[in-house]
Amino acid sequence: NQHGGIILVTTISVHHELGPGLLESANELALMQELIEKGLLVRRQVPVQLSYKGVNLGKAYEIDLLIEDEIIVEIKAVLEMHPIYMAQIITYLKLYGKKLGYLINFNETLLKTASKELSITCNLCETLCFSRSLRFAAKMSGFCAGPGICKPTFH
Repeated sequence: NQHGGIILVTTISVHHELGPGLLESANELALMQELIEKGLLVRRQVPVQLSYKGVNLGKAYEIDLLIEDEIIVEIKAVLEMHPIYMAQIITYLKLYGKKLGYLINFNETLLKTASKELSITCNLCETLCFSRSLRFAAKMSGFCAGPGICKPTFH
């Protein structure tokens, strides 16, 4: 993914400039500015509507960054990454109907080990986004027009 490469290079550049230890919001603003300067369409704190049993409950979440209306970037600045953060971005991808996201922890000395790319596809179309930074891929149901035979698997 062309945009994914730009996001990763830009993330590393921002981390190199700012270093670890800042709040998520500071890293989010800097990353957004850099991506805009590179010509990408970036939206910040994008509301995600939640529907429960057919009833729209309104805004339930906010996506940190939405790039080119296709890639979700969830930014963290934490001492330790927990599985709940991966579950969070999977939820955002499902609720917003997107297939590619990045989970980035800026509170690491080496950012290369602190970012995860998440690509959601299905067993029918088998389209996964492979790149040098691929750490995590999930195949989930709900993203294919086929009969819905997808099963979650993680790599």
